[in-house]
Amino acid sequence: LLGKHTILSDDCSGSESTNESFSKKLMYDHSSTDSCPKSFLFHVREALLSMTPYARALTVAVGVGLFCGIFAIMYEFVLFGSLQFVWRDLGPRLMPADYEWAWIPIVCIFFGGITGVLLSVMGEPLENLVGTVLEFHRDGRLPYDDSHTMAATSITSIIAAGSLGPEAPLVAIGGGVASGFADLFSLSADETHIITIAGMS
Repeated sequence: LLGKHTILSDDCSGSESTNESFSKKLMYDHSSTDSCPKSFLFHVREALLSMTPYARALTVAVGVGLFCGIFAIMYEFVLFGSLQFVWRDLGPRLMPADYEWAWIPIVCIFFGGITGVLLSVMGEPLENLVGTVLEFHRDGRLPYDDSHTMAATSITSIIAAGSLGPEAPLVAIGGGVASGFADLFSLSADETHIITIAGMS
């Protein structure tokens, strides 16, 4: 949904894009018998573009806020559920009582290694909360290409007792998703700035 896309015209054509065919699937319903069938997403975009800039920004901000809020709840559920399972439930089951201390280096080394593998395979995301905010002030938006990387590596890093909290990942992911929605619905730079703040919040 948030990959590079093409904004399509009324004749179902679009400019060149690395993901043009996927964009057409988003904007057009190819299961329809119409010559140029429109998808639900296309109608949402057209409705937004017909609004005043203030109403459009407010509408998308509310939608993005709800979406990112639901994602934040899911993230926290997965994060704290994983922490509880690994540190409180799994350790006592696998380690003898006299050697429970050994569970600490085992978990840190194992999940630290997984974090390193994820960074090597998926690429490095934004650095930290300060770096995320600085990038937003510099560009007026946040990248959404590495949201999945930030989510995965932050969870494994926190489980490994790394010096990372959920604040930076949630701000970066929320802001990136919001910037992606702004691109998808062809919002202006000023509107993108507002929507990204809503996602970060």
